[in-house]
Amino acid sequence: MNKLFIGIDVSKNDLDVAYCQNDKTFFLGKYPNNQNISFLQKQIEILDKAIKEHFDKHRYLKEQNKTLKTSLGVGNKTSPYLLVAVHRFSVLTDGKGTSKEITAYYGLAPKPHESGKSVHKRRRISRQGDRDIMHLLYMCALGGIRGNNPLRAFYLRLVGKGKSPKLAILAAARKIIVWCWQIFSQGLPFDVARFRDTC
Repeated sequence: MNKLFIGIDVSKNDLDVAYCQNDKTFFLGKYPNNQNISFLQKQIEILDKAIKEHFDKHRYLKEQNKTLKTSLGVGNKTSPYLLVAVHRFSVLTDGKGTSKEITAYYGLAPKPHESGKSVHKRRRISRQGDRDIMHLLYMCALGGIRGNNPLRAFYLRLVGKGKSPKLAILAAARKIIVWCWQIFSQGLPFDVARFRDTC
């Protein structure tokens, strides 16, 4: 069996790369971490440029991305990925999906935990959706609850009722994807008065 091993030399801050074949190990080289960071930074710059060029070629996507950024917790770095998320859900549901369905699709819907007839545990999110989108929404929620806005008020209200901060952040993440779907499907920017029922 052929295997590639990557080891980290903490004392020297290097990456050691070795190749294993038929129980024999061949050392391939030592790579300083600063070179790897520089490489990754260049890759990020290339991706950012490609995303910008794609938006410039497709004006309707650029407008949708701009409108999506009006949602609380959504910024320049996260909006393109969330735009892909709502587009994907729109294709799957023929544009007729509901808020409950999109939270379930991305694994953020509360799910009762039951075992037999006697054991009933606290409800928790299903975590069956796209983990990258779930993580992204969680980070959006972390940023969104820092401001003086309805998302922070919602978070504090849940914590005040005894919910754990992590659970309250997940609920805020669920609210963000609901807002993104409503903004996308209605084609209108976020407005507290219009989205009062979901704030």
